[in-house]
Amino acid sequence: MKKALCLILILVLAFLSGCGKGDTETSSGATGDESKTVSGDTSGETSFDETTIQGLIDKYSHFEYQTDKPVIVDSLTVTDGRAVISGYCEENSEVYLVEKGNITQKITSYKGTYIIEIILSEKETSKEVDIYAITEGKAVSRPVQTAVSYKNYVECEYQHYVRVGKAGWLFFTNTEPQYTNNEGLSENRKSRIISRIQSRVSNLSQQGTKIIYVLIPNPNEIYSEYMPEEIIKGTVSYREEIASALSEGGATVIDMGETLKNLKGGEFELYHRTDSHWTEYAAYFAYKAICEQFASDGFSGASPRDISEFGFKNERRAAGDLYFDLGLDETSFKTHSTFSDITFETPVDLPKYSADDRSRINDDCMEYMEFHNSAGQNKPSVLMMRDSYSIMLFDWLAERCGSSYFKPLWEFQFDANEISSLGVDYVIYFITDMNLNSIIR
Repeated sequence: MKKALCLILILVLAFLSGCGKGDTETSSGATGDESKTVSGDTSGETSFDETTIQGLIDKYSHFEYQTDKPVIVDSLTVTDGRAVISGYCEENSEVYLVEKGNITQKITSYKGTYIIEIILSEKETSKEVDIYAITEGKAVSRPVQTAVSYKNYVECEYQHYVRVGKAGWLFFTNTEPQYTNNEGLSENRKSRIISRIQSRVSNLSQQGTKIIYVLIPNPNEIYSEYMPEEIIKGTVSYREEIASALSEGGATVIDMGETLKNLKGGEFELYHRTDSHWTEYAAYFAYKAICEQFASDGFSGASPRDISEFGFKNERRAAGDLYFDLGLDETSFKTHSTFSDITFETPVDLPKYSADDRSRINDDCMEYMEFHNSAGQNKPSVLMMRDSYSIMLFDWLAERCGSSYFKPLWEFQFDANEISSLGVDYVIYFITDMNLNSIIR
């Protein structure tokens, strides 16, 4: 009998113990079943290591569609310790450079293109890198891989003159002295410039000739946000100080700095990202300012044409001279920029670009050029001393002039006898910041 009672007591206790497990609260205060619901809904709170590509892949793995795999167009060691990779990706992608699973660079693409610079130490004879891309609302792409090395075996003459910036921007290193400048003109130097210009203005005015200086900022002044972080922007604009001295000397000065800053961020590009020059769109506003000066001086046939006649458009063309200077094949890499398609005739039968699908300028435009306009009534004659930025508008200007003489590039020597023999109405100095010293000697 005692054994039977003990057995019954054991069965009752076991039953009560089993019932208790279903109702027992977790440490958070929820029941066991509720605990599973809470822990399964923590996706928004999950922490990912975004310094690794796996962390990034995990973070965006919930998206249904995957970003397109990027494409490599060029991968080349351009100088010892510097490698450049360029290619295509999905529009609006962020591109990631990955080494041994770790993200070492994040690059903002531009219109479906990207350019990456990798700095290697001499100990890194070679290494493999992976490139991924991600577009908003999509998962991380599959990787594309390439190998880069420290040693450059094919030296290119101009590779040291190209700085790789952000978002596909390339910059000419010769423009950096003006970009980093912190020193103004000394009073003695400014006085000498003013005195020299006053003398030239006075002498030329006796024969009815005026001097115009057109001063153009370097690309890195207008787009400083794309310069590498280690290149610190200076506090003094050398161009603005020179412009002030030229104006005090009595010359007409057209400083394009503020105009271009105000145009920034619009539909059309102001400078080519892979070329050292401004675009025709930016040049139009220098053309407009020059022609307005002509018209205000009484040359009624020289007022500027309306911007609607220039057919500005954005299109893809082969990369520019800075890409070429790196030793890369510019014809294989298409970039997005702005070009014109004018609706009027000019007296010029010479293309600006080396080919219709190129961004690089035609070298023939660098030489001496002379044009006489059959429709030159009430239009001035002009002698221009210039650098290569003039090529973007020389044909338009020739159409607004009766006779135009364009000196070979970078010949800035003031020759009073030449000016007198030509009998021109204007002498125009057309120059970018990096060449300013050439016009104040």
